[in-house]
Parts: sequence; structure tokens; C-alpha cells
Amino acid sequence: MSTVKNRGKIFDALLEMHGVGLMAAGSGTASTAIDLGGGALQRDTQVFAEAKLIIDISVCSSAATTEHYEIWLQGSHDSTFTTFHTLLAIKLGAIATGIDEFLNCRVSSEATWPGPAALPIRMTYPICNDFAGTVYRWLRIYTAVCATVATGINYYAFLSI
Repeated sequence: MSTVKNRGKIFDALLEMHGVGLMAAGSGTASTAIDLGGGALQRDTQVFAEAKLIIDISVCSSAATTEHYEIWLQGSHDSTFTTFHTLLAIKLGAIATGIDEFLNCRVSSEATWPGPAALPIRMTYPICNDFAGTVYRWLRIYTAVCATVATGINYYAFLSI
């Protein structure tokens, strides 16, 4: 990742959202939830936090039109995620096949993104745990994988506060 050397971010192991590991199954997988305890108290003593979500993608199979991946940052009031909201959704893979029903938009004008020539790639998103006036203490990453993939997706994600 020589093109992003000047974009180093502070890393804290307690804020790791997703470890490295190839995901190729046609389902979804949730990461271990992290607790944002501490920080400035706001809105009825909920803990408000702003951070950067850093995603380092090393593999993203996108050759077939059926290869879709979505990475969701979700917030909840407790570690069980019985109820949650999706704070951020990122769509990857073969995206030219139509408009995403979840986001109702396209994320790139390219047919498949990121393609092999773009990898490895670092994506940085500013986030906060306030969604529509509700502050969520617990965050996790959920990765949705379509049913038919060739190689899969491999990425590492963490929060940098």
C-alpha cells in the first residue's frame, strides 16, 4: 500500500472491527461488537464518539455479475444487537447489474469496484455513533456476501479515534 503511506492512522487493538480472513460464503457474518464507553456524555448520558472507519481491502473478487459484497457499520444499545441500525453501508464487487435496494444508489460508475488493478486499497470513512438523534454505545461490522462468488473478499477494518 505504498500509495497511502502518508495516511497512517492511530491503531488501538480494542477498536478492531474486522480481522483479516477470506469470506466467500453466500451469507453474512458479524464482527465482535466493540463498546464505545468513555468520551463526552450527551443526550441523556449516552456516549457520543466521532472516528474514522479504516478498511484495508486486499482481495475483492468481482469478475462475475453476481459477486456482491456489502460492509455495514451497525450500532446498538447493547452487545447482543437484538435491535440495531445500520449507520453506514459500503457496496463492493460487481455493481453494474443494478441499483442497490438497500442504498438506492450506485457507489461507483465502474462496472466492478474495486477491480484487481486497484487492490490493495485503503478506504477511510468519517463516522459517528449518532443516527437520527439516537446515540449507540455498541458498534459492529456486518459483511453481507452474495450467494455466488469466485474468490471472495478479504479485508481488515478498525476505528481510529
